[in-house]
Amino acid sequence: MNLFARKVKTAHFILIIILAALLLGFSACSDEEDNVYVITDRFFHQQMELIFNNPEEYVGRTIRYEGIIMAWYWPPIEKNLYFVMRPSEDCCAGGAPIGFNVYTDDISGFYEGAWVEVTGVLNTVDIPGAGEVLRLYNATMRAAVPEY
Repeated sequence: MNLFARKVKTAHFILIIILAALLLGFSACSDEEDNVYVITDRFFHQQMELIFNNPEEYVGRTIRYEGIIMAWYWPPIEKNLYFVMRPSEDCCAGGAPIGFNVYTDDISGFYEGAWVEVTGVLNTVDIPGAGEVLRLYNATMRAAVPEY
């Protein structure tokens, strides 16, 4: 085998290794546990961006992630809306929070600002004055500790 053929073969081998590493790295960023799409700490913002840009691929799926409970009083419906959010790292968003509206039967035992793990089924809801938003239905929450 001449020198050029060996270099081409080596380049192909390196390319295959790089592609395998990329594929394994990206598939590992969304741990699928028991049919649950887990949004990981390491890839939180990238995974959220995928969901917000392609909601039709995630609606109906069970999602799990960690964040801070936030409540906003929404005058058009005269009640609080609850969200589990994290500050955005996107330069354009300027640190605005990112996460989903959470619908649960029982928020008692949790306070605004608490770090929690939330699991629920992603769907859309039309909120008067806000339009269509992504919401986790049948959400369950448990206290968690941030990893960073």
